[in-house]
Amino acid sequence: MKRYDLVVVGSGPAGLMAAKTAGEYGLSVALLERKKDICKITRACGMMIISLSGPYLGERVILNTEQRRLCFPSYGFTIPYDGPYRNFYSWQLVSHNGEMVQLGDYESNKRKGESGRVSATYDKSTLLKCLLREAQTNFVDIFSSKTIIDARDTKEGARVITSDGDIFEGRYVIAADGRISRIARSLGVNKERTFYGTVISSGAYMADLDLPADDVFYTIFMAEKTPMRFYIIPKASDKSVYAISTSTMDPQSDYPGALERFMTEGRYASWFRNARKVEDRGSVGNMLSPIMNPVRGNFVFIGDTIWFQEAEMTGAVISGWKAVSAITTALKEGKEALQAYVNWWHEMYFNRYDFTQMVRGAAMNAFLTTEDMDFLFSHIEEALPSCLDPYEVSNLVGGAIAKIAPTIQKKRPELIAKLMRVRTTPLSKLISKNIRVGYSNT
Repeated sequence: MKRYDLVVVGSGPAGLMAAKTAGEYGLSVALLERKKDICKITRACGMMIISLSGPYLGERVILNTEQRRLCFPSYGFTIPYDGPYRNFYSWQLVSHNGEMVQLGDYESNKRKGESGRVSATYDKSTLLKCLLREAQTNFVDIFSSKTIIDARDTKEGARVITSDGDIFEGRYVIAADGRISRIARSLGVNKERTFYGTVISSGAYMADLDLPADDVFYTIFMAEKTPMRFYIIPKASDKSVYAISTSTMDPQSDYPGALERFMTEGRYASWFRNARKVEDRGSVGNMLSPIMNPVRGNFVFIGDTIWFQEAEMTGAVISGWKAVSAITTALKEGKEALQAYVNWWHEMYFNRYDFTQMVRGAAMNAFLTTEDMDFLFSHIEEALPSCLDPYEVSNLVGGAIAKIAPTIQKKRPELIAKLMRVRTTPLSKLISKNIRVGYSNT
């Protein structure tokens, strides 16, 4: 057993950022990852930069293609990225019958070039390789194929135990092991969180689509027995390929069949007439309320371990950097210095974003008919501001609906009642079915 200043569990963007930053600061660091190939991505992932067109967590990221870096000017750090990217100029929400709400006016943004992009996709595997390379350069000890089965505080720090019996101790341990964090479960952290259901994504990489525009992020609301959203996202590493997926909050629904119907039947089937499948992708993840206190004893939680749903790459690397900054100070001045990370978490996320609005937005099309969605989208005529912030989009769409409320009241008064139900019904009741059929890991 070797003792370190810091043990980091999990090698996604959050964990790798934490490990390489700690190495740069001169700490002795061990990085543990359950996968054999740290940089291989096998789950469904949009791989979008949140965000190049507006703030998220107090930061507007800059993609510097000349220096091959992602820059975080408000926080004062950069990370290497020498991989491909692909701009998109609008996030288009499309109803079953083709009515559209634009987040970012496509035609106007396209004319502006890169200055008009809503954001860009990147290659996550390349990003991980870049961060891993820097971690290795800074003498981080890296251990793959290590699955954590237990975690506990000790008199002098913290300890994690792997399934093969290895013990790693650190003065502090960073938990960056994702939405199904074993460390969170070992320490009982998830018992304090509210479970809101399980989200299933089923999809594939598809090539040779015939889209109206090839540099748009599409979210399409389709009429299924269980209402679903379908996503089409440009892939950075191959301009002929797109990530296609469907997402549902009901694990019992026919999501593989729904994806097949979307591509072979109805209005959007022509987009896939000549398409070919490159690779299947999917993911399963729970929705848990965010953790109020990301520091527990000598364990510090970052990235998806503390977020509601996902931190996105932006939130992951920022939280990793902030946590290590606080830990480095704490090693010199005492544990009270960790409060700086807790304060950042409360200021920039916990007290700033209303995650329940994201759930309500996701549940909206479960309570509205296809005709309701067509009506709403057809009456939002002006493009909304460019946005990729997963929390702000609910406010923008909600504000647009509020502006057309007089028209809704006049033409479809019963729709006002439905919208009010989505807005005011207690969340636990609104999505009670999804909670009941989900797979809680609390």
